[in-house]
Amino acid sequence: MADERRNERTSPHYHAVGIFFHWLMAAMVFTQLWWGWRTSSLMAGSDKFDAYVIHAQLGAAILLVAFLRLGWRIIAPFVAPKLEEAEDLPGWQRIAA
Repeated sequence: MADERRNERTSPHYHAVGIFFHWLMAAMVFTQLWWGWRTSSLMAGSDKFDAYVIHAQLGAAILLVAFLRLGWRIIAPFVAPKLEEAEDLPGWQRIAA
């Protein structure tokens, strides 16, 4: 009965390319945050300038990946992952949700 109500455009998982873009973006953002924190602790000089250059280049790379991810999202058909129906979940998960 639960399968009858499901949308035809469902899949057990997200597409591998979408997953790749998601985790690549997450890793780059966390690296950017760490690099910015590291850069702020450097003394003024060529090392700090070089760190700012790397920080800016990483930011540009994040922007590029964001555009690639957006392009993928536009050209790839969205397929929602199959989710369990509420009545199929244990009681504690229904309450937590």
